[in-house]
Amino acid sequence: MALEAKDRPQTMEEWLNLLSFSQAGSYFVEIESIKVKVLILASDVGVDYQNLENLLKAGQWKAADEETTKVMLKAAKREQQGWLDEKSIEKFPCTDLRTIDQLWVKYSNGHFGFSVQKRIWLECGGKVDYETECLLGDRLGWRNNYGWLYKDEHNYSLDSTQGHLPTIPGNINIKGRYPVGSFFSRVQTCKL
Repeated sequence: MALEAKDRPQTMEEWLNLLSFSQAGSYFVEIESIKVKVLILASDVGVDYQNLENLLKAGQWKAADEETTKVMLKAAKREQQGWLDEKSIEKFPCTDLRTIDQLWVKYSNGHFGFSVQKRIWLECGGKVDYETECLLGDRLGWRNNYGWLYKDEHNYSLDSTQGHLPTIPGNINIKGRYPVGSFFSRVQTCKL
């Protein structure tokens, strides 16, 4: 609402970027009878998700998975450690989790994303226990006969199992167990 026209947003994108960043999600905007779906790259902690969107848009799944790890660690202030612990999972900003999920779901046409993984976790029992985590790991292709896969062993293509990506930062054990159940408990709390 600047007085001078030059000081006002010049495009719809600029105007949408001025919306509150706590309002993550997809919005439909009608411009001259044309409906356009706009995804707001919201963050409660100032993380920029543009590079993640560009990688996903280009179908660069491995690079997008690496970028997801990077932005999640930044959002959780765990860049130095390189993994998420239970405390950081419990406090992970829902807005940021939702933004990451919506990007993955959009650009994979519903094949990947935390909400896809959560649905499968619930089908496996939805418990925070090792048995449920192993069932989920088997269903998502995160495990083989020898145990949990390392990141470089994952299948970074749309030919992979539904929900295979993104991986959880670090693929690290918490107190002797994989953090899958704790993570998806948070995803459920955030209503993804």
